[in-house]
Amino acid sequence: MSKNRNVSVDIIKVIAIVMVVTLHLTHHGVQNMDVKLFSEEYWTISILKSVCMVAVNLFVLTTGYLLCEKDINIVRILRIWVQVIVYSIAVYLFLCAFPSLNIDLSARELLQNALPLLENRYWFFTEYLLLMGISPLLNIIIKNIEQENFKKHLIILFVVFVVVPSVYIKKDIFDVGIGFTLLWFAILYLVGAYIKKYSVPKKKYGSIYVFNTIVLVGLKVFSDVCSEKYLLAENVGRKILTYNYFFIALASICLFVFVIRKDFEKLPVFVKRVIASISKVSLGVYLLHDHLLMREVLWNEWIRLDQTKTFIEFVSIVVVGIV
Repeated sequence: MSKNRNVSVDIIKVIAIVMVVTLHLTHHGVQNMDVKLFSEEYWTISILKSVCMVAVNLFVLTTGYLLCEKDINIVRILRIWVQVIVYSIAVYLFLCAFPSLNIDLSARELLQNALPLLENRYWFFTEYLLLMGISPLLNIIIKNIEQENFKKHLIILFVVFVVVPSVYIKKDIFDVGIGFTLLWFAILYLVGAYIKKYSVPKKKYGSIYVFNTIVLVGLKVFSDVCSEKYLLAENVGRKILTYNYFFIALASICLFVFVIRKDFEKLPVFVKRVIASISKVSLGVYLLHDHLLMREVLWNEWIRLDQTKTFIEFVSIVVVGIV
């Protein structure tokens, strides 16, 4: 293992990819289920979602943390682009090999899988590569801005694109796209860079993350109850599970700082190698399981949460799906 590897960053990537898979499981995997309010399945799904909603933000914060002091690497960007294309085509051809799945091999579908970013089949990497494209401009700003001004502007960005949309849920007035946009990625990039360049106040960031997650569970339950009992709070229910929602944004930053500050250098070399190995394949895990066709097959054919008869079966399938 390279001596230059940051174990904390590797751990964040491992945590994030596990959370991403869990989010997809609790979203795509339960679409065919009739989940009753306050059932054991309901609480499991609600808690897992609330815990893991920080996943995408963690990846982008890590990007800002790692790249804020580096020049743009065109070769690295092209390598990622090629990897996405290879995975997209390979997964498609793999699924075509199963006649029972009724996925036909066609020139049109093959072409669409050869252009996954242009077709926006992996929304995260479409935005991620755009972020890489503007990172030199962001790095110039980061390099030349004074710390106090940097901090003030981050606070302004947080108020405008996090606090205001979290309070005024009727309309996305600043077009931040519930955190699915380049704008939100750029803001997280700047936050990650600030954490890298300057010391942040010493606080119990782990406890703050846990507190925010508990609040998020409570808000989700409240909105679900209002939606089901009184046909209210539908906007609230959709808004609280977005990447730029106040409690999720704050929880993301706190969990990131909590892990990045920990000293993991005393871990056994073997453990650090395992963590680094998993970290390196995090991109592949995402590209494999969230392929448009694989997503349908995985959650509707191979992992069937809707066919579980007991809570124990449900939990067992959830664990298998995450692993």
